[in-house]
Amino acid sequence: MRALALVVAAGLALSGCATTGTSGTLTPAQSLYGAETAYSAALTLAVAYRQLPTCGHGVAVCHDPAVVAKLVAADTAARAALAAAQAAVTADASNAADLVGVALTLVQSYQTLAVTLNKD
Repeated sequence: MRALALVVAAGLALSGCATTGTSGTLTPAQSLYGAETAYSAALTLAVAYRQLPTCGHGVAVCHDPAVVAKLVAADTAARAALAAAQAAVTADASNAADLVGVALTLVQSYQTLAVTLNKD
């Protein structure tokens, strides 16, 4: 579990690259790709956490249903933001960069929650 958490932590660090690249800026499509990659890493950790036995059954490593509810809420928000950003990027909308920024922020929050849960 720690190795998976380290992979996602690296993804979180790299997702910061979704706003600036070696040339200084990325297109909204490139930034969206980085956000989607970071989302996939967070989702992997969230699923791993959810698959642990439920706490209270005499197991040392477990998942708390209240925490799973927080993960679900974070996942839902991140997915909705990614879908809106994808639609804006596809339509070449003038607000595409703003929507990608919102999506990236929500994905990073989701990642932070998932990584925090999987440290032990």
